[in-house]
Amino acid sequence: EPWGLPFSAVVGGVLSGIGLIMYVKHHANSGGLMLVCAWIAERLKTRVAFVIICTVTCVLVWGLTTVLSTEQFLYSYLGVFSLSVAIFSMEKIV
Repeated sequence: EPWGLPFSAVVGGVLSGIGLIMYVKHHANSGGLMLVCAWIAERLKTRVAFVIICTVTCVLVWGLTTVLSTEQFLYSYLGVFSLSVAIFSMEKIV
C-alpha cells in the first residue's frame, strides 16, 4: 500500500461525488436511493446534493453502531467528507 487507506478514502470520495453530481446534472438516477433523495429534495425544496449527503451520513452512522470498527468508520467518514466537498464544489460549477 504505497498510498494507504486515507488516500484511497479521499480519492474514492471525490470520484463518487463527481459521479453523483453528473447524475444530478443530467436528471438521471441509478434507482433506489438516488430516486428517493431526488423526491425528498423536491418535496423539501432543497438541493439534491444536500439530501444525498445527509442520507449517506445516516447510513454511515448506522454502520458505526452495528458493523464498523472505529478505524473503518474514520476512513469511511473521510470518504464521505471528500464526497461532500466534491458534490458542493461541482454543483456550483455545473
